[in-house]
Amino acid sequence: MARTTKQDVERTRAHLELAAAKMRAGGDPQIADTLDQLRAPHGYRMLVADRVRSGTELNLQMFVEKSLRDRIYSEAKRTDSNLESVLDEGLRGALDGSWTPPYIPRARRGSSVEKVALNVMVDAELLQELRAGLPALVESLGYKVTAPTIALAWLVQEFGLEEELHD
Repeated sequence: MARTTKQDVERTRAHLELAAAKMRAGGDPQIADTLDQLRAPHGYRMLVADRVRSGTELNLQMFVEKSLRDRIYSEAKRTDSNLESVLDEGLRGALDGSWTPPYIPRARRGSSVEKVALNVMVDAELLQELRAGLPALVESLGYKVTAPTIALAWLVQEFGLEEELHD
């Protein structure tokens, strides 16, 4: 599958904007609003949110600083993103090699950083496949990753919060 370029994205957004304007002018504001939602950051995810899942989901728990968890929730709400869909995309990318999870340094032992749970439901089959592939992934990367660190790295990258990990 060909990689989508920035020009492709800009052209598609321009086409959606033009189509929304034509729908509004033609008296169809509901369709125009839908097109505007698709044009928004991460708007395409609403098209895949209802895709068929295995039927079983598991909770994937990550322990993060409270401020980071709050920022992730805030960005998901701001961009009207479904965390489950966002996370599925990242886990699939790590599995198929289209995305390389970065190394996330751990907080020093004894640091006073307050950690809280960030819980996201993920497809059970996808999570099982990821966990089964972890030894090979760790070997190819040269550093340890786990399902929660991969998930956190993806969420942080998707919402532009990388600086939150290195404070």
